[in-house]
Amino acid sequence: GNWAGQSGGSFQADTLNDQTLNSWSGFIETDFDVSEKLNIWASLRYTRDDKHIDFDQLVPGCELVCHSFWRNVLGLNQVFLADGVTTDITKSQIEGHINNDFLFTNWSPGGGITYRHNDDLTFFAKVVTGFKAGGFNENSGVVENLPLEEETSTSYEIGTNAKLADGRVALRASGFFHQRRDTVIAIDDPALPPDVNLIGASNADVDTWGAELEIASHPMNGLEINAAVGYLKTKFTRFSSLKAGTLFDFSGNRVPLVYDWTV
Repeated sequence: GNWAGQSGGSFQADTLNDQTLNSWSGFIETDFDVSEKLNIWASLRYTRDDKHIDFDQLVPGCELVCHSFWRNVLGLNQVFLADGVTTDITKSQIEGHINNDFLFTNWSPGGGITYRHNDDLTFFAKVVTGFKAGGFNENSGVVENLPLEEETSTSYEIGTNAKLADGRVALRASGFFHQRRDTVIAIDDPALPPDVNLIGASNADVDTWGAELEIASHPMNGLEINAAVGYLKTKFTRFSSLKAGTLFDFSGNRVPLVYDWTV
């Protein structure tokens, strides 16, 4: 693996990483016509992920985080430790080890209704849940920070589909609210100096609101015109990160690199 920090640089770290995954899932969906205009549907997904990791870290965290850097980049065979003792880094020793099984299971239900007012106008509403199994960081200062927790989500959406101008124009409008829990966010590795290594942490909750409008037109045979506009607002409802020994709370902040408007 590589140590990679926010500065953009990276250098090789000495690790042995053997992982296996066995994944099973099943999905069922059904719908029922309550009347000629009203339809309801429901779905259910089951997911089971069995993951195994056998990981050896050959550098003792921050003390020799630059193990490969000293040896391969600077050509040094010894590192001078804080207590005045030198250590030979030409021979790697296992300083961190994890050999464990992780099981992630989830039932993800969903459902919705569709109301067909007529052939040209339809309304819909739905609620869908999602699941992402946990995993492992590629690298971390200490093996205790390798595992990542599972992530769950719940999405709510309402909208309408309409045909205008004798079917030559199709319009779709929708609004949605999306909740993500235990979202993996990249943070500074708390076991290492700032900006040396980034790892994922399952410690963020994110809420997102949005709306979309899409228009498709067929003014003549062979010509199609499409246009769309979307609005998105997203923020952390829970997120804290430790950097240089100080805990920062970013709850209530906007999620970076997310645009309000897209056209």
